[in-house]
Amino acid sequence: MSDPTAPHPSEMSGSLPDSIEFFRALFEKSPEPMFIADSSGRLIAVNEQGIALMGYSISEFRGMTMADLVHPEDLAREGIPLEELRRGRVLKRERRLRRRDGSFIFVENRFRMLPDSHILGITIDITERKQAESDLRQSEKKYRDLYRNMLDASAAVNLDGEIIEFNAAFRDLVGYDAEAIYSLAYEDITPAKWHGMEKVILETQVLQRGYSDLYEKEYIHQDGRVFPIELRTYLIRDDAGAPAGFWAIIRDITERKQAEAAIRREMVFTEDIINSLPGIFYMYDDTNRLVRWNKRLEQDTAYPPEELKGIDVLAFFTEAHKPYIMSRMAMVFTEGESFAEAPLLTRDGREIPYFFTGQKVVLEGRQYLIGVGIDVTEHKQTAAEKETLQAQLYQARKMESIGRLAGGVAHDFNNMLSAILGQAELAMRHCHPSDPIHAGLRVIADSANRSADLVRQLLAFARKQTVAPVLLNLNKNVGDMLNMLQRLIGENIALDWKPEAGLWPVKMDPSQIDQVLVNLCVNARDAISGAGRIVIEARNAVFDDAWCAAHPHFNCGEYVRLSVRDDGCGMDQEMVAYIFEPFYTTKHARGGSGLGLATVYGIVRQNDGFVNVRTEPGKGAAMDVYLPRFSGDTENIAGAGPSETDNLPRGRGETVLLVEDEPVILDVGREMLEALGYNVIPAATPGEALHQAAARKDEITLLITDVVMPEMNGRDLAEKISQIKPGLKCLFISGYTSDVIAHHNVLDDGIQFLQKPFSMNELAAKVHQVMTER
Repeated sequence: MSDPTAPHPSEMSGSLPDSIEFFRALFEKSPEPMFIADSSGRLIAVNEQGIALMGYSISEFRGMTMADLVHPEDLAREGIPLEELRRGRVLKRERRLRRRDGSFIFVENRFRMLPDSHILGITIDITERKQAESDLRQSEKKYRDLYRNMLDASAAVNLDGEIIEFNAAFRDLVGYDAEAIYSLAYEDITPAKWHGMEKVILETQVLQRGYSDLYEKEYIHQDGRVFPIELRTYLIRDDAGAPAGFWAIIRDITERKQAEAAIRREMVFTEDIINSLPGIFYMYDDTNRLVRWNKRLEQDTAYPPEELKGIDVLAFFTEAHKPYIMSRMAMVFTEGESFAEAPLLTRDGREIPYFFTGQKVVLEGRQYLIGVGIDVTEHKQTAAEKETLQAQLYQARKMESIGRLAGGVAHDFNNMLSAILGQAELAMRHCHPSDPIHAGLRVIADSANRSADLVRQLLAFARKQTVAPVLLNLNKNVGDMLNMLQRLIGENIALDWKPEAGLWPVKMDPSQIDQVLVNLCVNARDAISGAGRIVIEARNAVFDDAWCAAHPHFNCGEYVRLSVRDDGCGMDQEMVAYIFEPFYTTKHARGGSGLGLATVYGIVRQNDGFVNVRTEPGKGAAMDVYLPRFSGDTENIAGAGPSETDNLPRGRGETVLLVEDEPVILDVGREMLEALGYNVIPAATPGEALHQAAARKDEITLLITDVVMPEMNGRDLAEKISQIKPGLKCLFISGYTSDVIAHHNVLDDGIQFLQKPFSMNELAAKVHQVMTER
């Protein structure tokens, strides 16, 4: 049990590398014991399961190294090669670890290098397995008692064929007493016709691989009668590992042979019976030659009867499937039955999907294979369609689950980042840029902004990003971004822009177009080693029902296609299956959050579009984004592009009613607004806000309110205050999207929204926009 008063495991020495609360929770609550160490082996963090397994407290773990916990013999035997870990390998080590009570447990450690050169270890307790292995070794000492009392007959001979050991069941099987058996040679109880065959089996199977296939022969009873048996023979080795003899497990199969003989006598192969079967019927001898078949086989293979007689089974299969068919045939003759699924090759070269059964029968001492083949063409088609639908459903559910998770954590992160960013910016205003503390505050602000970008990417993937769509002509939007994109990808990569005249309009948030283009271009840039070329194209596209039926991942309708194509390394289809999943990245040591293409996917799906990937290894890749054509009134089409301003809009003493239930954010917001020249009336609850609005309605020019709060939500609060002061302008702020102000995360016309966290510049610009709009 962990010490509740101890510091968090990640605080043993500093903090977990690149940690955030979300990933710390995953580490802490893992069902497997886990730890993180630096490259010298010093322990940095141990999760709850690790503490429970080892018995040490957090304070005792602090300062320990991995070597402190490992049994000295195991530590000397093998260490952890850091170079192999740095190359991305996952290493496994079985070793003994010392628990706090002094006992040692056997574990399997798995080590992996994290991007910042720390080592992640997962510990699996294998003490029980090791104990089981020890118990097994002990049980081997008792095998002789079990051997002597087993129900099946068993006997052992030396290399000279002398019987050296046997059990009671063997004595009963052959009818001799124990003393007589020891005086016999093994050949004395075996008819001479089997001696040569058994010698071949011993030399070709037992001596080479240690055991034989199951085979049949005969024994001679003490009373002189001959009876059939079935046995498998195993090799005996001496202490030096050299062959010392053979032992066999033997079973009397007299009753089975009598039953088989009865079946042979009663079995009548009539043409009507085999021709009425639902598939093809076949009978092969032990040389794999066809000896019996039905009319359906002639019809399906297009062979005439004279060519089918004695035809080799391999004639019905392609070269690729012949080894598989032969292994299945061999299994029938050794194990008694089997099945196979492979295309049946016809005389004219067609391939028909078939499922085959095989059963061994013995007629007059010779083995045969009989079976039925069923055409599964229709079943294959149905199964393929079902598998495709199941895969699509699984992917959709997986993406939906990750989306719900992303939306759930965004609120808390954004609230915390709002406080961090706001305080950092306010503090920077009170010190000169040359002051060393100013640089430190800038690092804090920049880190908060990067964290906010990460949350926005998660929300974009989850389709929970609040957007304000407008009509756009992508030719203008992309054209306005070309200079910025060229700087982003670098001078060694050429950027080509190929617009299409008469491009249809689309309706979406301009900032989302920026996100899509930036992420696609960065992804293309990272796929290029050295010099290369990226081509951006915009085209109209129409997909009808026939096209979509042949391409199930396309959606019917009219679209604008925005493509980003590169001449980089390309991808295989296994990689393509995962590229839109969050945190999946192929950049390894070069870094990357794994959210770029996930963000693109989320934005496109939020706008009812879809993405198609065209790629081959070594031949580059093309990402085609299809956005629905807007077919309504296109009179007001906006252009968008990156815009920057150095002018910070300021207030002129206007009064703002600020409503925020988080005290830290309320204080930061008040200070930021006052620094921008506004008078601020702070309110920590909707009830307090209503009281202030009633008392000072003539002063208040603008209401800024959080969306989700106790007592009532922000929209309801705005409606109540508008009854007190009609026409009051309102700005909503929130750490996550809410259907209180947005439908499917799309803002209604007239709603003004600012996503947390926001900088002072963003707050100034948004407040100025709301104040000045008509």
